Amino acid sequence: MSTTTPVPQASLERLLPAVLGDAVAALDSADLGAPVAGCPGWRVVDLAGHLGDVHRWAAAALRAADPAAGPPDPAPDPAPTDARERQALLAWSARQADDLQDALDEAGPDAPAWGFGPPPRTSAFWWRRMVHETTLHTWDVRAAQRSGPPWTVSDDPVLALDGIDEVTSVFLPRQVRSQRCAPLPAAIRLSPTDEPDGPGWLLRGDGTLDPRDAAAPADVVLHGPADALLLVLWHRLGLDDERLHVEGDPAVAADLLDRPLVP
Repeated sequence: MSTTTPVPQASLERLLPAVLGDAVAALDSADLGAPVAGCPGWRVVDLAGHLGDVHRWAAAALRAADPAAGPPDPAPDPAPTDARERQALLAWSARQADDLQDALDEAGPDAPAWGFGPPPRTSAFWWRRMVHETTLHTWDVRAAQRSGPPWTVSDDPVLALDGIDEVTSVFLPRQVRSQRCAPLPAAIRLSPTDEPDGPGWLLRGDGTLDPRDAAAPADVVLHGPADALLLVLWHRLGLDDERLHVEGDPAVAADLLDRPLVP
């Protein structure tokens, strides 16, 4: 797979069934009562409920097939909340994942659908978003089970590169539009070592300018593997990680990356 973004649709269609299966498998072996560091106040059982709800929400958006409809309001299907109800939770999670896969397969990549990314409003948005959502939360489940340094989000660095692209081109503009995050007062370039000849990604302002603009100035640069950069953006990893290197003032980098760039 070439290091371009977004990840080609054929790759997303290949990845998603494996990603959904990995999520359920991670839950099957998890301590469901363990706290989730990346989601303060949640246990693994709570995270599983969130992930299944997001899968159901995306499936509803796909089946509505209406780009102007706004966020969907699917029928309630509450997850088990007792960490002792392992089999019930696994069955519920698998049902949400299977229904999401069915909705995506029915829609294909080009059907009209509401989404919160840049136009066009098509089902392709949800193929990409659900791969990243599920992959990140599977990492959360596994990270909750052990101490020590975290493992990678994915064995494929291109998926992490695309995750960085999603944060810079989809989530930062959405967070600013929703008034959850003020426009950034300085610019930080994310420079993945997995893409040494690329321009990296620039987080700046309200996120509406091209994040891949190699000529745009940056106040500070963060170097590191794409996987680690993505985890920093989602507040799962700190700048003290040994894989990361800040070029410029670390205080500026920390201030920018501590902001609510993502929900």
